[in-house]
Amino acid sequence: MQSDQHDPKNHVPPVHPGDDWGDLDHGNEMPHVALPPKRRDRGIPTKRDVNTVTKQDTKKQFRDRFEKIIDQAPEKGSEETESEASYEPEEELDAHERETSQPITAAPQARRHRVYEITPRRPSDKRVPKTPLIINKMAGKRASNEVRMKNGAARRSKEFSSGARNARQTLAWMAGAGALIIAIIIGAIFLSRPAKKGMETGKLSVFNDVISEEFDQGGEVKDGGLLDTLINGEKQAKVTFATYETAKSVDDFMEMVYLPKKNRAVISKNWDPTGVDPDWKPGENCVWTVTEKGSVKFAVLSAVRADYSNANAVFRQEGDRLKMDWRATTGYCSADYSELKEGQGDGAEIRAILSPGDFHTFSLPEGEFRCYRLTAPDKQENVWAYTKLDSANDEKLRAQFLPSQLTGNAVTEIPALLMLERGNAQSLPNQWMITKVIRFSWLDE
Repeated sequence: MQSDQHDPKNHVPPVHPGDDWGDLDHGNEMPHVALPPKRRDRGIPTKRDVNTVTKQDTKKQFRDRFEKIIDQAPEKGSEETESEASYEPEEELDAHERETSQPITAAPQARRHRVYEITPRRPSDKRVPKTPLIINKMAGKRASNEVRMKNGAARRSKEFSSGARNARQTLAWMAGAGALIIAIIIGAIFLSRPAKKGMETGKLSVFNDVISEEFDQGGEVKDGGLLDTLINGEKQAKVTFATYETAKSVDDFMEMVYLPKKNRAVISKNWDPTGVDPDWKPGENCVWTVTEKGSVKFAVLSAVRADYSNANAVFRQEGDRLKMDWRATTGYCSADYSELKEGQGDGAEIRAILSPGDFHTFSLPEGEFRCYRLTAPDKQENVWAYTKLDSANDEKLRAQFLPSQLTGNAVTEIPALLMLERGNAQSLPNQWMITKVIRFSWLDE
């Protein structure tokens, strides 16, 4: 910057060789600008240690030191001379190293310096073996691996023996528990079956194991021929059911009905022809089941009607023929459930699916009566029925829904044939009283 050039923006005062920082001529343009006073005495620099040498020394200094070392070295021809003469000073130092290097203390002038090769040969080398000791790392690894393998094999053997012992104990416990459960089940089966004394062979079908039998006090099997007739009567039952479904009048099937004289009037009043093709027959997928209820043995044919609705036709033996129990098959009731809901109809013979209920009113309180739900055989409608607590009917019905002593399971609904009568005057139309429990099935008698 030219301080003597006239420039309104130039605020640097003129500078002369004899000017001092303390007597600057401050102009009027910038009276607030002031420079610090000039230092006259900067002091004497610290004396450098003559015995210290840095990488900042010049090339000549390094060469002088090297020549002095060469002068003190042995004569040419000696082993030490040959090894020392191979040293050459560096031509130049890297600029960055010269700037960043730290001082290095120089050796004393009288001390003798030697420069050795990578593999020096000194008098003391005779005491050191020329070939260094080689440690066989692979051998050490193999030895270590062998120890580890031995320890691991021992540990695995111990673990295997312990695991095998635990497995044997577990299998023993499982086998013992399984045997105990099987023994309990077999004992329960034997306890739940009545004793069979003096059973005669050749009178029962091979299927008698799945059908509970009744025995008299003398120990003889009752109705052994009846079971054979029921078990082998599926074909005859299909013919009877097909005749009933395709009949045009009551006379077409009346001789095939169980107790025809008793039921002719009832059937004539309640039966209507179905209009099914006369050639219709039940399919091959029918299910034939032989069972008993109390002392009564019967069979059930589960089939599909011509209109694809399900049917359970009940068959019982009368004389030497199997006949269809019409009342049990159709679920006949002396009053329709639509009438029972209105508080009307005759409750002398009501077939129902019986289940516990919880509908109580002020006229039939829970503290005095027990409630049951009566569902129609077609499961379309239902009414409420009651028994007085601790009465004979109440005890008989309540016992049907208690948990089994053997399995602990309890049934939720059962078929029942009941006799009903209207409740008190304050009861609702669909509330009836159970006056008699005829049987826990829909069979005719």
